[in-house]
Amino acid sequence: MRNMLKKPMLILAAGMLLSTMASAKTTEITLWEQMEPAVRPTYLKLVDEFMKKNPDVKVNVVHYSVEDLRTQFQNASLAGQGPDIVYGPNDNIGIFMVSDLIKPIGKVVSKDLIEKFNDGALKSGMYNGEVYLLPEFLGNQIALLYNKKLVKDAPKTWDEFLTIAKANTAVDAKDKANSKYGFLYNEKEPFWFIGFYAGFGGEIFDAKDNPTLDNEAMVNALTFVRDVRVKHGLGEAGMDYDIASQLFKQEKAAMILNGAWSWKEYEDAG
Repeated sequence: MRNMLKKPMLILAAGMLLSTMASAKTTEITLWEQMEPAVRPTYLKLVDEFMKKNPDVKVNVVHYSVEDLRTQFQNASLAGQGPDIVYGPNDNIGIFMVSDLIKPIGKVVSKDLIEKFNDGALKSGMYNGEVYLLPEFLGNQIALLYNKKLVKDAPKTWDEFLTIAKANTAVDAKDKANSKYGFLYNEKEPFWFIGFYAGFGGEIFDAKDNPTLDNEAMVNALTFVRDVRVKHGLGEAGMDYDIASQLFKQEKAAMILNGAWSWKEYEDAG
């Protein structure tokens, strides 16, 4: 589930069925969502407020995990059933398009409404020039998180970052349980490297959506990431997400990379 959440999260709209009539006066809409537990109560409250303002509309909200939502939507839609609207990550669009399970959002809502949304967010939901979703946010970016008990002020430059990380590093090679780390991140997935690449001016795709990775920005970013561990003695080879996150909660890591989905658990950990 976490791997899905790390990718840009948007409202994926519009099953092939929109909407069924519960009675002559009430329009009934089925909405499937995969909200996290901490967020879902607020989401349901907004749905209730919408129905109070629109008494002729009834919204049936059904919750699924990320993977279950994708699978259940595919199976139900292929059987001619399923929800009218899906709330989920934009990376499901390709999967749903292959089976012809969704239609362009422009066939459901007005062009004027679509034009009110951020162009970058809309682009994340495009396929063959058609927009297939309405974005809630263009998000789940990776941020540098720091423990305020260990780091007074967030670093503003790479040099400040290295200085703070070194000051909070004390690695015991014989007893890793007693080690402290100035900086950790998930080194096993390229997703966590993108911030470094972008920080040196890199872009994943060019204006024509072709990969653009063979450039000076990539060389500089890879060199910096290598130097963080090899030259400056920071981090831990082969570090994964769960261990880095746990060490951060235990105050054994001063700074880590993570996204907004993790903030609640860190707040709960103090």
